Amino acid sequence: LRSLREGPTCSVTGPDSIRIRTYERGVEDETLACGTGIVASALVAVRLGRVRAPVRVQAASGDVLTVGMTVAGDGVGNVTLLGSAEYVFTGTLDYPGSSTGR
Repeated sequence: LRSLREGPTCSVTGPDSIRIRTYERGVEDETLACGTGIVASALVAVRLGRVRAPVRVQAASGDVLTVGMTVAGDGVGNVTLLGSAEYVFTGTLDYPGSSTGR
């Protein structure tokens, strides 16, 4: 494997599936999932003819997301990213000028 610091690492795992690993600058470590990296990797893999759409993408977390797209000529459109969503945080932010701010 090449260094994750050089960008996403992508492996083709089937005719419509890939597995990726991503490194996040600022965090300075591998991330478990990166929506931008997942979509970009799927788009490039389709444009290079390595896989067909929709593309199932497995992230380092083990989660599998699906990237849908419409390919027409040299262009790609109607890109979608589908996967599970989980509510993980709630909070309140008070700031000056808000109705609850101090």
